Amino acid sequence: MTDSFSIYAELLPNIRQVSVVASLPSPCETSTRALLLSDGSRIHVTHRDDSRLLELPAAVVQGGGGGSAILPLKPAADNRCKLTWRFPLGLASSSSAAPKGITAPTGSSVPWEAVNIAAGSTVRCGGCDAVLVPGDSIMEWKDLPSANWAEMMEFWHCHKPDDHAGQDGHRHDGHDQDNHRVKAGDKADEQTLARRGYGANSSIQARRGVGFVDLMTFLFAEDDCRGVEIPSRENIDDSNSARFLPVKCSECHTKIGHFSIRSPAVMLYKWQLRVDDSKTKSGKPPSAVQCLAASLLANVARSGSSKSLITPMTGFLSGKDHEAKKRGRSLHTWVLNSTISYTSTRGNTTKTPAIKLLFKVISDEEADKMLESFSSDVQDVSLPEDALEYVVDALERSNKILPASDRNFQGWTVGLSDRWGSG
Repeated sequence: MTDSFSIYAELLPNIRQVSVVASLPSPCETSTRALLLSDGSRIHVTHRDDSRLLELPAAVVQGGGGGSAILPLKPAADNRCKLTWRFPLGLASSSSAAPKGITAPTGSSVPWEAVNIAAGSTVRCGGCDAVLVPGDSIMEWKDLPSANWAEMMEFWHCHKPDDHAGQDGHRHDGHDQDNHRVKAGDKADEQTLARRGYGANSSIQARRGVGFVDLMTFLFAEDDCRGVEIPSRENIDDSNSARFLPVKCSECHTKIGHFSIRSPAVMLYKWQLRVDDSKTKSGKPPSAVQCLAASLLANVARSGSSKSLITPMTGFLSGKDHEAKKRGRSLHTWVLNSTISYTSTRGNTTKTPAIKLLFKVISDEEADKMLESFSSDVQDVSLPEDALEYVVDALERSNKILPASDRNFQGWTVGLSDRWGSG
């Protein structure tokens, strides 16, 4: 049953304020009272014979300080069941909430970066705790490069200063610029990229003893894995459309990742794992929502576009005929604010870092049109179908945490995607 009496608080670090909305079950009246408690970290709202107490995502100041402050009641003009306040941050909170903006995917927003995992760490199944990758198999952890690494390497190769000393004109790979021109905004020639070892077909290769870390996955050599089940690759050739095989835990048979057929490597999903001896303080694994949030932030940092299209992964082997499984519905997102933290009496009562975004669930036909459009500004992200369904469900549940009047915007649904880290 939905709680019609709730408080939602949101920390807005860019303007150093906390926004609070109290939703009442009936219009504000003489029995309604709101208090900001003495340390500025909690708010208490009473209405008729009921009350709610919420810890704010950051301590705030009100009036001249001192004891608890009685707050003015400010019903919304169009809804007397809704009370709103804006509080400036306290000194301690303000200094720690300096605006950071949207940066590259480094630091606390990315779960389990290589720097946070000790050599010799054991990777276990998050469901049954079975060993998947023994600690003595991985002696080094490395972060994979960002998604636009090939184009950046081409730019560096062609434009590094020492390449042009004493040259007449701009030359690429031993050819005149007119014979191999890379115009501003164009992608580098694929054959040139491939010859230099960083074309689309020059994917990162798994190496024994090395655990590669992506935003949402770990990449291992097959020989380093012990407790995994991978279907047979017999009768699969280059003409087959299947690109991936499902990887399951050999103990509980939970799907924990996939095997890449064309560049043999085992990809394990972070949200299905547990890592022993991690140098991170929290041993709790990230959720699929937190992993996706890291990817969305990376898209914004890399491309400047706040819109992403999350589609189910395609190319999985399906059935006895060795055909690739087709995809289903997709998720269209639009990041509004990547730096908020929130608390709510309806959901997380402790400070939770999150991305505030708009989202729509769309059909595969709509997704195809969007991806094929030359004017589209969306960034494509792939998720396993079950993880995508989990994300959609989590976003729809987060929508119910928000005040009723703030849940929709011009045909979009408003949601909160939890971020990894302390906020």
